[in-house]
Amino acid sequence: MNDTLTLAQKKAVRAAMEERLALYRSYKYSSFERREARVTASYDPRYHGATNAVSDPTAQIAVYNVNEQMHRGYVCDSVEIALSLLPDKQRSIIETRYMRQNTPTDTQVCDRLSMSKDAYDRNRLAAMYEMALFLEVDCGFELT
Repeated sequence: MNDTLTLAQKKAVRAAMEERLALYRSYKYSSFERREARVTASYDPRYHGATNAVSDPTAQIAVYNVNEQMHRGYVCDSVEIALSLLPDKQRSIIETRYMRQNTPTDTQVCDRLSMSKDAYDRNRLAAMYEMALFLEVDCGFELT
């Protein structure tokens, strides 16, 4: 699995998963600002265009609010499910390093988990690879 990956592929997996985990952290620990319709519509001049175009900005805002909340919930739930499938050691690495509001450095995580840097790197890559497979993250190459 990890032995067949090149250095560039390992970096691509790590970058893609760190991006997904940063998105998770952003969605999990920040509040969603619902959009609201303006009471007074602004005037839009139409120069030589179709004047029969109809729009419903209130409906568009309502659809956005619902879809955005569903998307945020889906991202958080899928990352948490993928995490639950990992072995305990790998799960603790990902939880400690990436899923808390205040993220510690790699060295601090190694110290907290009483783990060498090499073992930490191996387990972190294995965890990120497994999560990338489960979440179908685009790493720029085919994950197998």
